[in-house]
Amino acid sequence: MWRSRARRDKMRQKLLPIFLILLLSISAVSASAQGIPVGVYGYVYMPDGSPAAGASVTVSGGGDTAITTTDSSGQYHVVLTVSSIPVTVTVMASKGGYSGTASATGEGTIRVDVRLSAPSPAVVVVPAAAAPFNFTLEISPLSDAAQQGVSKQVKITVNLVSGSPELVSLKATGIPPGASGEFSPSSGYPTFTSILTISTSESTPPGTYTIKIEAEGGGLKREAVYTLNVIPKIPPIQYFMDHLGNLTGKTVVYRKVIEGKTVEVVVDYRTIIKYEKTGYCGLENMPPAYSIDEQIKQWKAGYSKNRMYYGVDGCWYWVYFPATYKE
Repeated sequence: MWRSRARRDKMRQKLLPIFLILLLSISAVSASAQGIPVGVYGYVYMPDGSPAAGASVTVSGGGDTAITTTDSSGQYHVVLTVSSIPVTVTVMASKGGYSGTASATGEGTIRVDVRLSAPSPAVVVVPAAAAPFNFTLEISPLSDAAQQGVSKQVKITVNLVSGSPELVSLKATGIPPGASGEFSPSSGYPTFTSILTISTSESTPPGTYTIKIEAEGGGLKREAVYTLNVIPKIPPIQYFMDHLGNLTGKTVVYRKVIEGKTVEVVVDYRTIIKYEKTGYCGLENMPPAYSIDEQIKQWKAGYSKNRMYYGVDGCWYWVYFPATYKE
């Protein structure tokens, strides 16, 4: 019985193309009025190569579409009426979640086999978890030196690394005795910058101090270390005498030609008569020099005024040295 059925399937496969040709020949009589018939047949296979019996098949091409179902051997056949040949036909087949597509171009009778494939797995997009709050702490400079009674500033930067900003508070420990430390501002939401001003006094003992700067917020704490070297205060006169360079301890003779005459000025750098603070502060903010006429007045009055920078308070001073004017 099984052999008899196999013989019938083989016979049917051989006769199908002949049947389609005969059908197309009969239909050709009215082709000029109603279009050109094209037979399309083939087999639909499962992914493992077995026949896809009962698969849904849609055949389209040349402006016509036909829908059918495969038989027990996975075979299908339809006839399309197209406007011109050769024509490209597309066959889409599906069964139980499996699907496939194939195309071919021809005329008369066209065979198109389709192998089904498993559906692509669904892509599940999992939203990334929000990054937790995190920040870093930076200070500049890391160290400095100050004479007693002088203030120094530290720039503090709290940088947001991830997450939503949360309030971060600043604190300093290890401030030298007789000194104070003040943040401006003392807290903020990263990213922000603060200035720590450390003000020493004349009673602050000289020495090296390690100051811990802490930033705390959102359950996190970050630390940085600043080193301040407090040195004894040097009185202005001593400071100026120590910073005369190659003029230290000397009496210098200057000769200048003024209105055709040579004059002589002797300046004694061994002694300071007095000093006056100017309104200029900052090493680059030097006060303007006196004109030659003003200098002559000074020399005739018995002194020479020199601009000198006092590193203790960061300002410029007029320092008076004895001078003798000779014409």
